[in-house]
Amino acid sequence: MGISITGLSGFDTAQMVNDLMALERIPYKNLESKKTNLRSEQNVFRNINTAFSTFSTALTNLRYAADWNKLKATSSSNAVSVSSSLNVTPATYDLNVKQLATKNVVEIDASHMLDQVNAAIADPAKELKIGNYTFTEDDLNAIAELDGDEAQLKKLAQIINSKTNTEDGSNATASVLKTSSDGNFKLILNSKNTGEGPENAVSFTLGTTNIIDDSHASVINKAGKDAIVDVNGVTVTRSSNTFNDLAEEGLTFTLNSVGESKVTVGQDVDAIVKNVKSFVDAYNNLISLVKTNLSKPADDSKMNPLQGDSLLKRIDSQLYSIFNSIVDTSGGKAWMEQIGLSIDKGVGKASLMTGKITFDEAAFKDALVANPQKVIDLFAKNERAADPDNGIKADPGGIITQFTSIMSSYTSTVNGMLSNKITGYDSEIKMIDDRLDHMDRRLQMTEARLKLQFSTMETMLSTLNNQKDWLTSQLESLNKSK
Repeated sequence: MGISITGLSGFDTAQMVNDLMALERIPYKNLESKKTNLRSEQNVFRNINTAFSTFSTALTNLRYAADWNKLKATSSSNAVSVSSSLNVTPATYDLNVKQLATKNVVEIDASHMLDQVNAAIADPAKELKIGNYTFTEDDLNAIAELDGDEAQLKKLAQIINSKTNTEDGSNATASVLKTSSDGNFKLILNSKNTGEGPENAVSFTLGTTNIIDDSHASVINKAGKDAIVDVNGVTVTRSSNTFNDLAEEGLTFTLNSVGESKVTVGQDVDAIVKNVKSFVDAYNNLISLVKTNLSKPADDSKMNPLQGDSLLKRIDSQLYSIFNSIVDTSGGKAWMEQIGLSIDKGVGKASLMTGKITFDEAAFKDALVANPQKVIDLFAKNERAADPDNGIKADPGGIITQFTSIMSSYTSTVNGMLSNKITGYDSEIKMIDDRLDHMDRRLQMTEARLKLQFSTMETMLSTLNNQKDWLTSQLESLNKSK
């Protein structure tokens, strides 16, 4: 670092050095500004590259005919609900639910039930058993040691419920019901499964005696019922309210109430509309980024640095051209505006054009229902190469097919135009960084040289001032001696 002597000459030489260095740094600062602008422009292309990636994902969901032929099962009423897998085929089912499947319900008075518990305690040879579960001695003692019918029944119900879903467990769920304000209680048993068959009924025995006996006054046994439903005029019964073997594999019906319903297996229009919306949103986001950076600023004194960029113009033009393509479909020539998608429809002034797609969902659904294959072809028709020998012309395919075919030319990491553009900025920014490093070293040397020069000047001026003072004192001495 150079020596700096300030003030001997009467001048602020440090400030003079700073002012001179400020002038020297102007080219450096201009280069820094250029680097900042290049970074900003590069970020624009990075964002556009990301938008292209999102757009590519949206295209994938509409690219193949299979994406349009996914089916969905719907029910016309709450009497029946339906679910389907992806492999079902179109069909219609008219259902008339006449009876729901119910569980076997058993109501046992507290006194009768607890008599069975006490009998099992008194005679261990008589096993108390519900379904496949045999009450243990500990179970029975845990019930008996409690006071009152309510407490004992609740303990009994707790043991039954703890074994409902075990392999060697009960075939019922239990609850306790207070039937009067006088403190009368009942044990309520519901069979684990619905249906009429004995395999679906509650089984409760003491030794060889069936506790659940319809003839016993303390027991009410309501048998379970099978579901009964007419399907396209044919009566069908099942022990369950869920039918997964009624029609084809992958179609499951659930009966909710008595009543009629029409179940239709058809094209999943809602899923298709959702995918088209994603396509529209991704396109609009992409074109908005392009248009914003191509457009002239509202302030005439300013200029958009990418206003005339050739790559942005190419993207803008190509996206617009493909979207407005006329496609030869199975239903004749078709274009997007016919099915409810349009760009700047009715806008006559260039300054008001956004380049964005508007999506008329109702018009699209109408077109899809009227001629689904025509709509599918418009979006997803395959590309076809020319075959002059057989008189076959080239066909670029549907709109999504065309968009997909150009995608790699922009986004490929090897030779994509956007990737090359971004890499080009990296190279230019690196060159600027190298120049900035070189200029910074030169500026440091210039500042050191200026400080040394001004320091030398201060020293010389100091010497001259001393000589002046000596001469002045000599002259004054001579004058006094006369």
